[in-house]
Amino acid sequence: MSLFGSRKTKQQPKTTPQDAIKRLNETLDNIDKREKHIQKNVDKELATAKQMIAAKNKNGAKMALRRKKMYESQIEKLNGTKMTIENQKMALENANFNKDIMQAMSMGAQALRGVNQDLTIDSVDQTMDDIQEQMDLANEISEAISQPTGAYVEDDELEAELAELEAEGLDETLLSVESTPKTALPKAAVSGKSPELNLPSAPTSQVTVDEDEQELRALEASMA
Repeated sequence: MSLFGSRKTKQQPKTTPQDAIKRLNETLDNIDKREKHIQKNVDKELATAKQMIAAKNKNGAKMALRRKKMYESQIEKLNGTKMTIENQKMALENANFNKDIMQAMSMGAQALRGVNQDLTIDSVDQTMDDIQEQMDLANEISEAISQPTGAYVEDDELEAELAELEAEGLDETLLSVESTPKTALPKAAVSGKSPELNLPSAPTSQVTVDEDEQELRALEASMA
């Protein structure tokens, strides 16, 4: 044990997914810048090799091509590194998305647990039984209220009284038919001949002319 006591290590701040994704994006930007810089060197060495060939300097052209190959190799390594970072970034984004989904589902489960805390199968069954019992009681009350009050009359007694009333009605109908007087038919109807009709005789005297008509005729005669 140290005389000065144990030294506490400082805990590093926890990195959030958003901070990690931001850092990865910055790294990708730096790789792109580095790749562009190396590509310029590739193009430069290629132009140098062409100049050396034109100057018939074969060794100088080979050296320029070797440097060009080295730069191209660095570009390939940067492309591999960039692919790895992009995969890591994608995995981190998916994990963060899944985490948000799980948090939302966990909150939903807690809320559902709180709702169902006092709701059990036994309490539901008891509530349904109470509802059915009250509905049965209400039906019994309705049937009791709808029952007719007063003296109860048997159907046989009603049928006998109905038959007696029908018999009285039939007797009255027969008596009214027998008491109706018979109407005598005319002789002509009995013999089959058409009966003679007594029509008024036509007037024999001339119809009297109106006084106005007479005056009109007199006036016409005076003007002739």
